[in-house]
Amino acid sequence: MTTTATSRGRLPAGWARILEKAADDVQQALAAAREREQALDALPPLVPPDGPHEITLQRLRHWKERLRHLESRARQAEQQAQELSADLEGCENGIRGWLSEAEALRQRLADWEGKC
Repeated sequence: MTTTATSRGRLPAGWARILEKAADDVQQALAAAREREQALDALPPLVPPDGPHEITLQRLRHWKERLRHLESRARQAEQQAQELSADLEGCENGIRGWLSEAEALRQRLADWEGKC
């Protein structure tokens, strides 16, 4: 088998047969794809475009959106609760410090009173 084309622009020996076989395979694949597409088109829709199924789908979409909204609000509430908790912890630490200072002052006053 020759691997270069002849001077007249012909394909090397055997290539015409290979290309014909490839073209036949492509045509068969296209025909099979068209048959599968037609079979799929012939199937009834999974959910009719209107009627009780569509109403159910609309309700599901509505409740799904409500659920997303509630989840978002819950995340916001959680974040706000964490921020509030951090603020309260800071306040608690401040009050504990103030109480500690008050106790130290009370002790100093008691000691001073005992000396007098």
